[in-house]
Amino acid sequence: MTVILNLDITPKDLTQITAKQKRAVQSALPKSVLRVAGLGREIIKQRTAKGRGINGAFPAYSPKYVEFRREKLRKNDPTTVNLNATGQMLRSMQVKSESSRRAVIYFDNQQATKKANFNQRTRPFMGFNSKEKTRLQARFTTDIKAAVGRA
Repeated sequence: MTVILNLDITPKDLTQITAKQKRAVQSALPKSVLRVAGLGREIIKQRTAKGRGINGAFPAYSPKYVEFRREKLRKNDPTTVNLNATGQMLRSMQVKSESSRRAVIYFDNQQATKKANFNQRTRPFMGFNSKEKTRLQARFTTDIKAAVGRA
């Protein structure tokens, strides 16, 4: 399971900037894309810890699963829906660069991927709502504008 977010560069027409600025943007892209992906991972983790998914609050756990969390996992508040039974799934969420223009958020082991896929069906958490996309776009735009300004 991976998350893909498309970001735009402003100005879209890079002919409006100098050759030196264009080189600066091309040089800054890989770091910026990776930085935005890292921010995306943190947004997902923080939102999930608060019991919220892409579309709002997570649905409650079943009574049987609450009992399992209380008895087997020894959770202080087993009714808290934060997708954190052992912490292994969210700890395994990683970011990697696939190219100079693409980074992905993924799970670094098969067991965590399986858990994430199961959770995604009932409690969507991998992805971003419009407010979060705006925040990520703003981070990317800030990085690119800084690169142009340094050139």
